[in-house]
Amino acid sequence: MKTETHELAPEPVGCETAGDERLRELFWTPVGAATADAAQLRMGAHVLALRCGSGATALAAAERTGPVGTVDAVDPSGPLIIRARGEAAARRLSNVDFVQGDVLTWPPRRGGYDSILCAGGTDAFRDPASARERLLQLMRPGGRLTVSVWAETALEPLAETLLQAISLVEAVPGSASWSTAVDSPTGTPASLRDWLAERSLSFPDIRTHRLTLPADPDLLWPLLLRTRLKAVLDGLSPATTACVRRRFAQVLLAGRRDTFDVTVLIGTGTLCRVTSTPRAEDAGPRPGRTRPGDATRPPSPL
Repeated sequence: MKTETHELAPEPVGCETAGDERLRELFWTPVGAATADAAQLRMGAHVLALRCGSGATALAAAERTGPVGTVDAVDPSGPLIIRARGEAAARRLSNVDFVQGDVLTWPPRRGGYDSILCAGGTDAFRDPASARERLLQLMRPGGRLTVSVWAETALEPLAETLLQAISLVEAVPGSASWSTAVDSPTGTPASLRDWLAERSLSFPDIRTHRLTLPADPDLLWPLLLRTRLKAVLDGLSPATTACVRRRFAQVLLAGRRDTFDVTVLIGTGTLCRVTSTPRAEDAGPRPGRTRPGDATRPPSPL
């Protein structure tokens, strides 16, 4: 049986607004901290944080592994990596290395990673199936994979608000809709446990992190763009999208909701089987700093 999960999308790229900053404070930072806690990171652990965005999960992991631990944080967005590096410097965290890169080409660490964190979900990768297999190859036997997904029904009120807004915009084709058959979250503890089991991950630990956000359009629109609901807007012109956003704000403010549920599930599984892992010496240089036990790595590009 194939189990699908509706996963969190990574943080945004480009110019940030006050809403983006509040969203980081009210959503991404607590989710990142909860993900790092769920991974049960020990002092001195070697961690890989993928699709790290501006670093909420990676920074939390760096604080938990201590100065003798290491966190390699990877994201394809240069601007987000630069922001994350600045935040790490501000917190004086020298054990986290933010690198612009892709999991599919990320070289293995000799001995494998103790923990891999995907607070943004594996569906965000350009080749999700290959990325999931690659994650298993990068972990050591006994290593742990931790992923976050939306809780079941968490996005439904947000989807209803968006579709109502779209119905008020004449320039949007009437066929625009959010397919619940494809995109409805299956984020139940049982489905997430099955998802981990299908990847041969044992001893599943499923946690519910309950969160709500105020019904503020300047806060919820940036969040909407980090979910699969954004697909409803694909193909629209900038002017039409701006019109949808205005209607979205009107519908939201006219409604009776004071808050929206943005609860996430966080699942962790342990890799007990041995995977076919490329040798570190065959993988080529790894971008970033050189650390004991790693292949030699040149300075990371900006």
